[in-house]
Amino acid sequence: MDLLVDLLIIWFIVLLYRRWMGMGRPHLRPEQPPAAAGRRVRSAGQMAPCAHCGLYLPRTEAVTGPDGKTYCSREHARARA
Repeated sequence: MDLLVDLLIIWFIVLLYRRWMGMGRPHLRPEQPPAAAGRRVRSAGQMAPCAHCGLYLPRTEAVTGPDGKTYCSREHARARA
C-alpha cells in the first residue's frame, strides 16, 4: 500500500512539474496563432502626412494638391485650396 501512495505522489509531482514547465497535454494549452511562415508582408514604402488632418499614408496612395502638398483624399486637397 505504501508503494502505491509513493507512486501517486511521484506521479502528481511530475504532473505539476510538466504543467509548470508548459509540457502538459497539447489540448490543455492555450491556442497559439499559426506561424507566419510563407506569408509575405507588403511594404508600405515611404510615408507622408496629410497636410490637412496629419494622417500618415503611403506616398503611392497620397493625393497631391495644387500647392504641391500631399493629402489623404481629394476632399482634403480641395478644403485646403
